[in-house]
Amino acid sequence: NLVDDLVFSGEETSHAYNVFNDEINILFKDGTVLPMSQLSDFGLQTGVVRKYYLCYPKGLI
Repeated sequence: NLVDDLVFSGEETSHAYNVFNDEINILFKDGTVLPMSQLSDFGLQTGVVRKYYLCYPKGLI
């Protein structure tokens, strides 16, 4: 089937941030340095990020 050859899907995963290996420190204007993991303003993605995709030619659908 031609459509089966033109349309495909999949998934990608990545580890966005590892606090234990790659701690990021933030230097504030007053000279204070705090680890990013202690700041509530940052929504850290510490787990696995999984994204799904579907690919097809523009004119197909």
